[in-house]
Amino acid sequence: MLRNTSLAAFPGFSFVGSAQRVFALADGTEELQICPQNHGVLDKKVVNDLQGIGFTKMRPHANVRLDWRGPRVVDASTPWSVSKSYFQKLADLSSTMGATAYSLHAGRNTENGGCSLGTMLDNVARVRDVLDLPVAVEGLYPAKGSPFLMATWEEYEAVLRDGETPMAIDLSHLNILTRRSGSRDDLVAELLAYPQTLEVHISGNDGRADSHALCDGQEFWWPLMEHVNPTAVIFDEGTRSTPEREKRTTNVYA
Repeated sequence: MLRNTSLAAFPGFSFVGSAQRVFALADGTEELQICPQNHGVLDKKVVNDLQGIGFTKMRPHANVRLDWRGPRVVDASTPWSVSKSYFQKLADLSSTMGATAYSLHAGRNTENGGCSLGTMLDNVARVRDVLDLPVAVEGLYPAKGSPFLMATWEEYEAVLRDGETPMAIDLSHLNILTRRSGSRDDLVAELLAYPQTLEVHISGNDGRADSHALCDGQEFWWPLMEHVNPTAVIFDEGTRSTPEREKRTTNVYA
């Protein structure tokens, strides 16, 4: 089962710097996931530079940084009147990179400056229409103050049963949900097998926070990976290095 190393594995580096490190892994990564964890602004020059490294397949993820004057965080709960221009810019770049899909976070609920589950799903459809691509919503997890949409098993199941919206299943998020709300391995298996699951994101954590650690092979969901929709793309988002780590290593051996 192919696991593509995400640019999120090298947070804090530029898009190109992160891609160079992914390429150096020689781990079989076929498709780049371009993420907001990388600094700088994504534009056509950056896309061309990424292609020059050797990556011909790539797709944007979440609120990847663009040259625009709106809020830093854009997700599926952002009012459409605010986010529309962001996605219009992203559509042009997605075409340049030849993206075949896009995923974004569900965002915040009504009580925390966001919107209802239904409005969020409507926004996902609006993004799809602007990008002219399949668009997957990535569910979240319980957190202090309960700020997020798709942070309960009930909401995940509601989107699944509705059957209209593609999903990106982040198994590290479901690890947090499992720790807080109990296990639902049957539902996790269904989510992974869902024909409209376009992406599966993996990384490790202790169930307390979305720390993007490397997987240690003990995660509850490994046995469930056999259910993954065969057309879904798997992205490994576990952190492999940061500028701070590399600086400390350089200082040690200097």
